[in-house]
Amino acid sequence: MKFLLTLLLLHVILISCRSANLRCFEENKCNNNQGKYISTSEFKDIYEGTTKVSPVFNFGVDRILPYGYGKMTYIQEKPGFLRYESFTDSYEGYWDWIQDAGKVDYLSVYHGKGTKILKDGTIIDTEWQFGDHRIGSKGTIKFKDGRTISGVWDKYYLCSGNCKNGKGSWASSKGGWIQSGTFTNGSLNGIGTEETNEYIFNGTFNKNGKESGKVKCKVEKTECMNSIPKGYHSALIFE
Repeated sequence: MKFLLTLLLLHVILISCRSANLRCFEENKCNNNQGKYISTSEFKDIYEGTTKVSPVFNFGVDRILPYGYGKMTYIQEKPGFLRYESFTDSYEGYWDWIQDAGKVDYLSVYHGKGTKILKDGTIIDTEWQFGDHRIGSKGTIKFKDGRTISGVWDKYYLCSGNCKNGKGSWASSKGGWIQSGTFTNGSLNGIGTEETNEYIFNGTFNKNGKESGKVKCKVEKTECMNSIPKGYHSALIFE
């Protein structure tokens, strides 16, 4: 009996660790599966929108999850603790469900049109597919300094133009850079440019890497140089 109770307790703990459910921000103020909610996890994220109750049996406790349209604002993580949403400030758009790797419970994910705002000020406006940008869909990334790129999503990059074999520009949702120039076999080669929040580089690329050229710093020079891996410094001229 003690062994069974231990297994039962462990099962409850594992379920609670897989994903956080929501509760109404103010008691009895959430009607028809919509309203303002707060996460029951330690981070207390705030969600405003429509929801749905997970159909998974969970010992009589309703698991309310984002579903449909809504906005989630992610609260700053604990010092020294990194979670998946650590770099995300908020997401507003459509949500759907997926089952977790253990196929026991459901998780809410971005799915459909939506806008994600990162903590560094980057705004990603695109179509999502079960938590990630949908390959082949149109999107826009606007960085905190006002630079904007609009294009079509590849597996990892948003491309404007021809980023396989031709002229184009691309950017990653996980970095503040935009690279432009001539692409061959899916890599940037030859004369091109790269602009970040810290600098503008004009020079030669070899398989996406900076081979030689000039760097015009947009911030204090030390900060500018620190934003580029030291392995490139000997081939670059900093202005």
